[in-house]
Order: sequence, then structure tokens, then C-alpha cells
Amino acid sequence: MRIDITGNKYNKLLVLGLDHRDKGRRSYWKCLCECGNETIVEGNNLKRGTTKSCGCFNTQRRSEVHKKDLKGQSFSRLVVLEDVGRTEDKTVIYDCVCSCGNHTIAKSTELRSGHIRSCGCLKLLSIQKAADKNRIKLKTI
Repeated sequence: MRIDITGNKYNKLLVLGLDHRDKGRRSYWKCLCECGNETIVEGNNLKRGTTKSCGCFNTQRRSEVHKKDLKGQSFSRLVVLEDVGRTEDKTVIYDCVCSCGNHTIAKSTELRSGHIRSCGCLKLLSIQKAADKNRIKLKTI
């Protein structure tokens, strides 16, 4: 005899009802996660605590473990001031101040990889240097 676990809560999952049984007679339950997602979970995994959420719990734990606070650190011309949120893919974004005085928002991954080194003023400087170099060449011809 199977026990109906509809309405029971296991960690972050609320059991909405039986979804199906497989050929091995294992029960799979439709569950609502605290984050709002629905998922199908094998009954024994719910009861044992093997499955705690739709997957959002693991994603959240991983991002907290791998989150490195970059506040106060320098990356080329940028100094990180504060964490201002996350992107859709959970990447931390920071408010940074450039050595020229301008503020910019940058992803933690772009800061650490060196992809972003300034507020954009470095690119402007390189364009100005190239233009100055071309002016000198034109004058000598």
C-alpha cells in the first residue's frame, strides 16, 4: 500500500500530488519549490532528504561559496566600491570608480579576467594617441 504524501513539505519542496509510477513501482511526485518552480521528484529522495529543492538550493549554495568579495580591490584603473547586485546568470556586479574619477558597473568575472580595466577612458586614450601619431606622420610627409 502506497502512502499519499500530498501536502507534505520536505525541505524547500511542497508535494502537490502523485505524478506517476515507473515500472519498478517507484512513485514520482509533483512538487512546488519555495522559489516558485515545479519539479518531479522520486518519493524516496524526498523522504531521505536527498532532493531538497528544484535545484535552486544548489545553485544558491554554489554561488555563495564561489562569491569572492572584491570590495576595495584594484583592477588596473578600477577600484571596487560595492556589490550592487547580480546578473540573470548570478554573476556578481560591482560599482567601481576609475582613476579618472568616473564610475562604472562591472561584472566580477570581467574584472578578474582583465576584460575590463577602466571606465572606458583607456580606450579613449589609445584612440587619442593613435590620432596624435597619425597627425605627426601627416605633418612629416
